[in-house]
Amino acid sequence: MDGLTVRFRKWDTQYFRTGELVRADEPIRDFDELEDRLLAGHPRMRRILVRLLPGRPLFRFYLHWSDGTDLLSLDRRVAAGAATEEDFAGAVVGEPYGTSHPACGARFRVVEMTTVVPLFSDSI
Repeated sequence: MDGLTVRFRKWDTQYFRTGELVRADEPIRDFDELEDRLLAGHPRMRRILVRLLPGRPLFRFYLHWSDGTDLLSLDRRVAAGAATEEDFAGAVVGEPYGTSHPACGARFRVVEMTTVVPLFSDSI
């Protein structure tokens, strides 16, 4: 599996830096390679893979920052093994979600914040 290992509380995750494509030797739940390629270079997001329960497939989540965190510096700290949970304090966890515009019916994808996976804390 590609990516760099980052530990959040009890979970070891695979962290993917900007431009790095997600690759795994096993299935990833609801993974869309085209979608991943489109979001790989997003300036305020990074992708992670995590296994929430033993024997279950990997999940892909997006980490999103809107607080001005320098994500290229974060990528370097993660690569050097120097990143801490404090480096991720400004991030929210999201997952891809398909929806449609209520007036015209156009289908599109969004990354929706999830509260189900408390990677950083028990609160929002």
